[in-house]
Amino acid sequence: MLEARCNEIREHVEVDEIVLGAPGSFLANWLIPRLERFEASHPQLRVRLQTSSTLDELQKQRVDALISTGRAPWPRQISATPLFDEAIGPVCAPGAAQSIRQANDLVGLPLLHTTSRSQAWMEWAEVQGLNTAAFKEGRQFDHLPLLLEAAAAGLGIAIAPALLVEREFVHGRIVAPLGFSACGSVFAFCVNADCARDSRLVELREWLQREAG
Repeated sequence: MLEARCNEIREHVEVDEIVLGAPGSFLANWLIPRLERFEASHPQLRVRLQTSSTLDELQKQRVDALISTGRAPWPRQISATPLFDEAIGPVCAPGAAQSIRQANDLVGLPLLHTTSRSQAWMEWAEVQGLNTAAFKEGRQFDHLPLLLEAAAAGLGIAIAPALLVEREFVHGRIVAPLGFSACGSVFAFCVNADCARDSRLVELREWLQREAG
């Protein structure tokens, strides 16, 4: 037993920890299912995940890096690397989709919003050439999972990124009757500009780019 413990000590590798913030829905739907691959290929690095969605968390150094949605120009003190475009669209319970054939059909229907992306409906409406004022009102939810649960329960029509609703589609709980549209925003890997060359963050960024590809 003593010999085995001594061998473990000799083979021990120092592990650096990176605190990575991201919206909870992104962590659950995209990152966590892939994280084992990162840790297997980077045994010297451990990623601690933290639910976070604002650049303020990064600027106050509460996280080492942040995956956030946004669009250029980014704040000067932030180094942002786009991972993939964000495409958003209306999603609802299968039964509610039967009457939705075009974007105009949504006017007057109960809309569901999330506070983490409060402008999403209006961004989508603008791309569709609709009056954005018609898409301001509706029931608010704090987080995307709650929004999707409400949509699946038939409480209204939600707006969500395609990337984060794949599991709901697989289980047939919600559908996207009009598909998804790019609205100019991206999912980006963000770090403080003065840390952009940190080798640990560079390795994580390059791995995320490969996964996103």
